[in-house]
Amino acid sequence: MRRIFKLENKNFTDLNPLQLGIEEFKNEQVSVLEIRDYYTIYYIAAGKGVFQTESAEYSLNSGDLFLVKPYRAVSSAADFEEPWTQIWISFSSSLKLEGIFENSIISLPEGAELFHDLLECERFGEAAALFVCGKLYEIIALLKKECPQTQDQFERYALIAKNYMDTNYAREISVEAVADYLGIDRCYISVIFKNKTGKSPREYLIDLRLSKAADLMRKKKYGPSMAAKLCGYPDLYHFSKIFKKKYGVAPREYFNNETNKKQ
Repeated sequence: MRRIFKLENKNFTDLNPLQLGIEEFKNEQVSVLEIRDYYTIYYIAAGKGVFQTESAEYSLNSGDLFLVKPYRAVSSAADFEEPWTQIWISFSSSLKLEGIFENSIISLPEGAELFHDLLECERFGEAAALFVCGKLYEIIALLKKECPQTQDQFERYALIAKNYMDTNYAREISVEAVADYLGIDRCYISVIFKNKTGKSPREYLIDLRLSKAADLMRKKKYGPSMAAKLCGYPDLYHFSKIFKKKYGVAPREYFNNETNKKQ
């Protein structure tokens, strides 16, 4: 029994589900040799069997995953006494998944519920691809958890700090607030952040806020005072001073210039 579920290709960027299926194999049933230009994850829901690649053979049991990178030729054969049932999900991705897919086999019995949830996608109708994408993110997260760390701790701190500022720049946050959020010393995060990004947290936050304020004035026609408040600068005088230093003109002049361009 083989069933492929109806999925519309939404061309999502990060994770884009392409095909979802389930197949219950018969004794010693062999699949054809395939090579695809996208990722595929096979989940062994029951039974056992083997996967063959150009260079190796892998035995899998219930609860195991077989991870296939793009352009890797693969075939499989079900066990004679306990033929397997496979659930598979194929997808394209712009994420850095090389580290996750370095190991061909991962035992992940805790992922059983997620893979069986995928089979409920059709009840979501036109939103089926979104549902599958959400579950796929959860599966990738579990795989990432099982893989060795590929990112150093310093880089991780810098990325979390950057994300915190990107999402909270409109508030009256400070470098101390960023350090408190991470649970590390202010001087420590300042050194790490500058080493990884080329800017201190303070410099990054100022540039971010001024850039967002300029966007609000240029694209959304907000006046300088409102743009300043929406970007974390309640003091208009201070905002005007640092804005002119960065852009070479006062906020009001910048706003007028941009407004005149549209007319």
